[in-house]
Amino acid sequence: MRVFANFVSSKSCLLVHKDIHKGDFKLRHYQFSGGVVQLVLFVHSDDLADEAIIGKCQLIRNQLNSFKKFSMRIGWTKMPVFASVFCVFDNSEKAFHFRQSVQANCKHYTLLSKFYVLPWGVDLSAKSVWAYKGWPPPHFKSADLEVKLFS
Repeated sequence: MRVFANFVSSKSCLLVHKDIHKGDFKLRHYQFSGGVVQLVLFVHSDDLADEAIIGKCQLIRNQLNSFKKFSMRIGWTKMPVFASVFCVFDNSEKAFHFRQSVQANCKHYTLLSKFYVLPWGVDLSAKSVWAYKGWPPPHFKSADLEVKLFS
C-alpha cells in the first residue's frame, strides 16, 4: 500500500466506513468536491474471480446510500455520490483480462438516484492505470495517476 500513499492528498479527511471496510476493501480517500461525495476504494483483485470482482462492485453500490447524507443539497435535490473503485493487479495478464472482459460489468450508475460506481484498473507490474469507458467522464486523468502512483 506504500504505492498509494502519494495518491491521497493531505487536504482530504480519511474515513473508514464500517459497511465498506470488509475483507479486501480499503477505503483510502473521502473527499467533498463541490458538494459531491467522492470515495476512492482499492480492491486487491489478483486472487479474485470475475464474479467476485463484479459482486464487490455491486456491494459497494448497495452501500453508497449511507454516504448520501454527506452530499450537499441544492434546492430539492442532493448532489451525487461517486465511488471510484481501483482494482489493483500484480499480474499483467489478469489486469488485461479485467480490462477486456470484466471492467464494463463492474460499472454501476443510475441518473435518478445519483449513485455511481466507476471501476478503474491498476497494473502494478506494467505501472499503468486505466479508466472506465463512457459516462460520466473520469474525475482523474490516468496519466496524472500514473505519475503520482509510480514516481
